[in-house]
Amino acid sequence: MNYTHIVFDIDGTLLDNAEALITSLQEVMKEETDRLIPKEELAFSMGMTGEDTLRRLQVKDVERSMKRWIELLANYNHLVKVYDGIEELLKELKRQGCHLGIVSSKPREVYKNDFAPLPIAAYFETVVCADDTTEHKPNAAPLLKYMELTGAKAEEIFYVGDSDYDRQCAYNADIEFAAAAWNPKVAAITLMQLREPNDLFDYVYEEIM
Repeated sequence: MNYTHIVFDIDGTLLDNAEALITSLQEVMKEETDRLIPKEELAFSMGMTGEDTLRRLQVKDVERSMKRWIELLANYNHLVKVYDGIEELLKELKRQGCHLGIVSSKPREVYKNDFAPLPIAAYFETVVCADDTTEHKPNAAPLLKYMELTGAKAEEIFYVGDSDYDRQCAYNADIEFAAAAWNPKVAAITLMQLREPNDLFDYVYEEIM
């Protein structure tokens, strides 16, 4: 196979930002319910769109709560960091001629506010956010949208994510997938696990030379 397109999820894959996301969600729910929900009860939200998360939590006004979550999330940008080895990986993939993409459950507004200003954002040519499709992970739609935008075939794409939603999205799109196990919270969602970013070359290096 010829993996010329390497596509990444953001949360828990490129960025170590679970603490920021869940703490700000915890605040939203405290305002909504007057109850401090334990963080472990909110961990399910990683990999889901914000709207789907809030619906699952049965908030009364999803749109209003989503706007509030985005506001509060900005207070925790200091907790967010790029995983070690990611920038070096992206630089080498670009040097080898790979097209780099993002398929994320983030709303476009959050992407622009929180990810686009980071230096690593410049490595990515095609970005699919939650706003770009009506169906979301685990549905194949986000990766199919990437294929539509780039003209890439499924067999040319390798997708890296950290959640079972990511895995199912790739499976449903008939795209190869590996789990970003440099995130210590990644469960055994697939046999193909990348313990550190450079492990990706074990799967794609020969093909892109």
